[in-house]
Parts: sequence; structure tokens; C-alpha cells
Amino acid sequence: MEDIIIIVEKFVNDLFSIKDNNIRTYTFANRLKEFEADAIVEMFYIICKRVNQKLPKYQEVFSSLIDIPRITEIVGLPKMSDIYISSRKKGYNDITRLFAKPKPIKESSDNSNPPENIGIEYITLGEKRFLAKSQNKNILDRLLFDSDPIVIKNILINPRTIERDVLKVASRRPISQNILKVIFNDKKWISRYSIKKALIKNPYTPPEVSLALLNFMFIQDLKDISEDKLLHTEVRESAKELIERAISSYPQSLS
Repeated sequence: MEDIIIIVEKFVNDLFSIKDNNIRTYTFANRLKEFEADAIVEMFYIICKRVNQKLPKYQEVFSSLIDIPRITEIVGLPKMSDIYISSRKKGYNDITRLFAKPKPIKESSDNSNPPENIGIEYITLGEKRFLAKSQNKNILDRLLFDSDPIVIKNILINPRTIERDVLKVASRRPISQNILKVIFNDKKWISRYSIKKALIKNPYTPPEVSLALLNFMFIQDLKDISEDKLLHTEVRESAKELIERAISSYPQSLS
């Protein structure tokens, strides 16, 4: 285990030095090709424990490592399957949660047209996508309620957009899963704790997204999540598990 810890610490330091999250994910995935599935599982296990301890460097790096579909494209499905099977055998729930895809409790289509959009609902989709890149804050505020994922994606990268705007979108109910996934995949905004929490607390968020973000939560927020009956059972139970683990390990630290 000591050798694995040394490898992980060097690995994380190398990844932390890469500031572009997409490049970081790509680099991580390619490095995984050097290791067997069991070794990768142990590496993930150590990283998850450090994330649970709220170590900033590990938290930042972990944000780039939860894009399982992208990592699978690079590593290959056979090895990712081996990683999943190995993590199940070892009882490493933090890792198996990253692979989970339970059916969501609430679903919404992309065709909703909320009242906040009145006045711009007759603008063509192409025009709305263009306006989402504009500097007109009044228009941007109204487009926050749009149902098109590309409109929202353009708003997220707009320099006029602030955290409060993104929180409005992440907290919307009902809302399309596709829009919530756009937020999850935005490396800038998903790095914010408040955005992570808003996604987890939204019952329309795909459960696999919420499960991937649970390790970032503080105990009080995990408690709120575990008691929120609007959320998926697996999300609530996983939050309880993380609380119990944190309490049982306190004040011990990872060796």
C-alpha cells in the first residue's frame, strides 16, 4: 500500500500542475493504461479517501477524474469493466458509485417553456444560441430559463455569467437532465462547491451525477441530502454511508 500511496501522490501532483481540466482528464486516462485494474482501484481508493478528508489538491484533481464516459473512451471498456468488478469485490463503494446509473426519480423533457421566457419564446433557436453569447445581461437573465442545452452551454462560457446565474439553472425544477449534464461537464462551474451541492439537491439531476459529487460534501450537507426524500434512494443511502464513515474515522487520519 505504501508504494501505491507514493505513486498516487506523485500522480496527483503531476495532474494538479495541469490547469486545463480537459487536458487533465485526458492525461489521467492515458496514465491509467500503464496499470492493471486492481492497482487502479487502489489508486482511486486512496484519492477518494483524500477527497473525503477535504484536501484541496485532491478535490480539484478529482473533479477532472469523474468523467467516466470520457475516461472509458480512452482506457477502453474492457479495462473499465475490470475496474468496476474489482471495486465491487473489494467493497470500495466510493468507486462503484462513479459507475452507477440508477433510473432518476424525476424526469423532464427539453420542451418546457417557463413563464420567465415570455417575450423571447418566439425568437428562433439559432438567435437564442447567438444571444446567449451577448453582453446584454437582461437577455442573459431571461435565457437562463431556456430549455436548449446549447443555449445554456453558451451562457456558462459567457464572461458576464456569475455564480448566482448558474445556481439558478442548477436549482430549476422541472429541468431537463441534458441541461444539468451541461453544468456537470463545465469544468469551470462544477469546481464550485455551491454548484455541486445544487446539482445533488435537484431531484431532476441524473443520480449518477449526484453520486459522483457526494464525496465533495461536508457532513452537514450530507445530512441534509440523506434526509431529503425528494432525492433518489441510492443518493440518500450513499450520503448516510459517507456520514457514518466520517464519524467512525474521526479523529483518525489516513496513514
